Amino acid sequence: MSLKPAYIRSCWPFVLDGLKEVKKLRGGTWRFEDVYADCVHKVAHLWLADEGFVIFRPEVDDYSGQKILLVWMAWGQSDDDLIDKYLPQIVDIAKSQEFDILRFYRHAKGPSDYKGFRKTHTVYDMDL
Repeated sequence: MSLKPAYIRSCWPFVLDGLKEVKKLRGGTWRFEDVYADCVHKVAHLWLADEGFVIFRPEVDDYSGQKILLVWMAWGQSDDDLIDKYLPQIVDIAKSQEFDILRFYRHAKGPSDYKGFRKTHTVYDMDL
């Protein structure tokens, strides 16, 4: 099995169901319509697997100019971690498109408050 690029209009009900679970678990200020529009307008890119999807968002660091490929959304129907399962292919996708950094976020664990701040997520970067 592998991830394959897909057009969001062809599989929106499937993606929407997954996004509802992501929203429920992670929260965030994004809306379902934001994800749909970003994919349609090629600001984000949907890749499908039989059991889920990954949505990438290319970014550029304002100061270094480094190209970052953000794994913006990932969801799978099983308990397996989709990022872990497809990490070699995700790295290959980022390298083949000449990104400098691969990035994803995880829901925050551990102490959640610090002097009035709350931890919402942890950032993971991989230099390519």
